[in-house]
This record gives sequence, structure tokens and C-alpha cells, in this order.
Amino acid sequence: MHHLNALAVMTLVVGLLVARVQGKAIEPCGPGDGPQPLVDITPVFGTKVRLLPSPTDGQAISLLEPQRQAWIQTTSGEIWEQELQSAGATKWVTDQSLPISRVISSNARFGLASDNHGLTHPEAGLKLFDRLLGKQWTQIETQPSTPLYWYRNSLYYVTTTSVAQTKILRAYQYDEEKQTRNRSCELELDNSWTLSKGHSYPLAFFHRNSIFKSRNYTQQAQWNLEDCTVQLSLLPQGQNGPVHELYQFVETKSLVAIIEGNNSSLLYQTPRSCTLIETPNVFAVTSAGNRSQPLFMQFSKENGAYLVFVEQLQKARILANLPIVELDEKRVQLSQDGQTIYLMPKLANGSTPLIEITMTR
Repeated sequence: MHHLNALAVMTLVVGLLVARVQGKAIEPCGPGDGPQPLVDITPVFGTKVRLLPSPTDGQAISLLEPQRQAWIQTTSGEIWEQELQSAGATKWVTDQSLPISRVISSNARFGLASDNHGLTHPEAGLKLFDRLLGKQWTQIETQPSTPLYWYRNSLYYVTTTSVAQTKILRAYQYDEEKQTRNRSCELELDNSWTLSKGHSYPLAFFHRNSIFKSRNYTQQAQWNLEDCTVQLSLLPQGQNGPVHELYQFVETKSLVAIIEGNNSSLLYQTPRSCTLIETPNVFAVTSAGNRSQPLFMQFSKENGAYLVFVEQLQKARILANLPIVELDEKRVQLSQDGQTIYLMPKLANGSTPLIEITMTR
């Protein structure tokens, strides 16, 4: 078992040195660096919008690529399937009270539902549904679980248990053909650490907020599930508050942190730069595997919905004529090619239409 506590404290003290060892040191994004405002490109932003059938009380969407289908989960736990290509009628598939996951096998044969909040419900944990055979849900884990990714024929996931002030993460590999699981790694750390988002084989990411000499830092840990090693690095955000969510974008070697504070902002870091962006009320618009460029959405009932293009420091309003009252990360997903967004906003009349937006700019 790896123990991170002592190592983490050491990293906080010599954090900038560790950052240099792992790559070019990133200077803190201090108050003098921003945050940068976003340029509104709504007048020149082109989209093609299409309305698709959907249940009246949808609360979550999960794209099933490359089959051009989507799962829609309702507030009552029903799961419906929607053909995206033909825009045909939705069909009921199964029922599931646990939240559906966007970690889908490469051929979209297996769907997942998971709970990572430690619920005591007898159905809590991790469940798998075979869409090809139409079987009932198979419970493959009873502990609070977070699916990470599929690689070849195996699902990789992490369970979380807490004992006093200690958090124990156990990584498992579930073989879909043999229907067996094997524990690959185990890690013990204190409760201040949180799993990040954007895991990619063989890596899992987690982070925690720290304060050192009156400055805010976020420690990041990269856990390799092949050899069970952990690498630590430091994200210095100066006086800009603690990180609420951290998203890794492996293919572009970048990350985006949502920072809490008097004025919420995004911190966008690449191997060569660090930029603060002024944008409250945001969440990520991710694709399966999180391999796209960083795209976020800014939403409030007062100001509507905006797409936020992090790299370009731009934003564009969408669906300006719809009375949207609820829109969050589980209601929005990006296609794997990064060109089409599927949204299921809740409107003032209570309906939850499924909307396809293709970006043509």
C-alpha cells in the first residue's frame, strides 16, 4: 500500500522544485495576471440546431458512440434510448436508481451506473448493463465506486472507503469476458484528497487544496495503475481561492480548474502558460474519454447559457429564446469529434427537450 501523507507534506514545502523536476515550472497566476475577460462572439458564432424526442422528465444524458445513440435517465430512474441519427422515438430500456455513467465501453455494449457518495442503499456501488444481450443489471461492486475508463476489454474503477481521517482508494480491473475483477493498486491518503476528472489509461488523477505562506495551492497526484506509482505536482493559483473541480485533458497536456472565491474563475494551464479566466457559474462540457479541447458552459437563469472556449478566451450564447431554468454538467455532453453538443435543459414549463447543437463556425 502506498502512503501519501508524509510525501504530500514534503511536496507542499518544496512544491515549486517538484514542478520543475516534472516539467517547466509554471509561475503562479497572481492578481496581476487577471482574471482575463471573455470576448463575446455570439454575433458571428454559427450553429445548426435540431430538436430530438425525449422523455418529459429527463435528468441525465450519456452518449453511446459510435452507434449514434444516447441514454436518457429520468428523475424516476427510467432509462430510455434515443436514436440520434434518425431522430426516431425514444424506447424504454431498463430502470436504474443509481446515476448512469458516461464511462462507456468502446463498442458501447456496456452501460454503467455508479454511486461514489457512500450511500447505504442496498443497491449502491457499481452496476453493469449488457446492451447486446439485454440482461438485467449486474452488480460488480458494492463499495462507493468511481468508473475511470475502459481499456481493451477491461473496465478500470476506483472504490473509496474512509476510516477516521484516512481515505483508502482501491483500483480494480474488471474483465468483461471472464466477468472477473482483480485489484491492481491501493493507496492510503488523508480525507482532504479528491478524485479529479479526465482520467485516461493508465492514469488516475486526484487533488487537494493547501495553503502555504498565505497563498493557495492545489496539489495534484497522478496515479499510474500499471505500476502503482504516484507522481506529485503543484498548481499555484496565488490568492485566487481553492479549487472546486479539476479537469485533466491528457491529449492536449492541459488542465482547467474551477476556482471558488468572491468571483469564481477558471484557471487554464498548459505546459507553457497559466491563464486566469473570469467566468462564474461554469461547468465542463466533456466528451466520452475527455479527449476534446477544453470546452465549458456558463449558465444562470438570469443571463442564459454560454459556451466558453477556454483556449481562445471567447464565449457564445446559445438557445437564447428558451426559458431555461436548470442546466448542469449531467444534462450536457459533447460528441467525441468535438463538433456537436447534446443538451437536455429543464424549461420553465417542466419539460426537458433533447437538443442537438452542431457548431459550424
